Amino acid sequence: ARLIHRVEAITPALRAAAGGAGTWRGTGGMLAKLHAAQIAMDAGIPTVVMDGSRPAKLYDLLDGEAVGTLFLPPDREL
Repeated sequence: ARLIHRVEAITPALRAAAGGAGTWRGTGGMLAKLHAAQIAMDAGIPTVVMDGSRPAKLYDLLDGEAVGTLFLPPDREL
């Protein structure tokens, strides 16, 4: 697997690359995370999917470091 730092659209190719149903450590796998990110993007909410095994990485995220995949919603007019 290769980390993608920024996603502006969840495409069929990205869904296909996400693979199957997860591992022994969790359920849903990457495809479920993509589905959740799509819901957030549709609502105009930026989302980050990152490794949760090191919670201190949240500080790095808040400092602007690329610690996972940032899903950005499309620009919308209000």
